[in-house]
Amino acid sequence: RSYMVTNTVTTCGSAVVVAVEVTINHVNPTISGGDVATCGTTTLTASSAATNATYIWYKDNIDISSETGSTSTLEVTTTGVYKVRVTNTDTGCAETSATKTVTINALPVCSITGSSEVTYGTTNDYIAAASMSTYAWSISGDGTISGGDNSHPTVSIITSAAGAYTLSVTITNSNGCTSTCDKTVYVDKKALTVTATGPTKEYGTALSTQTLSAINFTTSGEINGDAVATVTLTPDANGTSVTRAAGLGYVVTPSAAAGTGLANYSISYSPYNGTVAQKALTVTATGPTKEYGTA
Repeated sequence: RSYMVTNTVTTCGSAVVVAVEVTINHVNPTISGGDVATCGTTTLTASSAATNATYIWYKDNIDISSETGSTSTLEVTTTGVYKVRVTNTDTGCAETSATKTVTINALPVCSITGSSEVTYGTTNDYIAAASMSTYAWSISGDGTISGGDNSHPTVSIITSAAGAYTLSVTITNSNGCTSTCDKTVYVDKKALTVTATGPTKEYGTALSTQTLSAINFTTSGEINGDAVATVTLTPDANGTSVTRAAGLGYVVTPSAAAGTGLANYSISYSPYNGTVAQKALTVTATGPTKEYGTA
């Protein structure tokens, strides 16, 4: 805004009228938005009539020395009353903005408590921070939320396969502030034992490697409908020998179990320790003959 100022000067009996134009260069600094209540952090932005300007930010009437210079924005992380003094570097004029009250509500501390390593087929509980207004759980990978209930501080997770799953929860506190955290859980394979129970062998016979279903082996450890369908049974040299004497031992080793869902198991094999059975031998008498009167 410009003003015309008239000054009358009397000198040597005559009056001289001098007109001086005075221009007021307002900076007009403002901080965008109304008073702020927010979660965690917010950004204040100063604007002014100055094309080129420097800024000094204040919190509770104390200048923030780290926020002095050409930056027109301020990242706010603590509650307080803020203002900014803007200097027009073209004119040297400076003005201070109106204050803005900022309330920073703390973010809730998010955590998940529970096992980081579990076994296939087990159900495990996980607990989020207590006393929140809302909970929202989600899961990805080799696990499912039992019953699909994801709105409580505690959830039960059923392992669906060996591998890993990531469990996430978003919590909201009474101020409406939210935090999200996650936990990676590794699912170990379940123990499965295959035990050879045969085949038997008698003297004079030779065993050979066979892939069998349902006979000469047992299993323990399967769950969820998983099953061993076939097992390869391999005899040692004593088992393949036709001359191995009766009463002596031989070993049959199981391996290569195949079936449904077996990728979820750590399979161990127990051999069969057999004993060569005696072969049946029949002795048939063919004489001597006898006639009447002889003994």
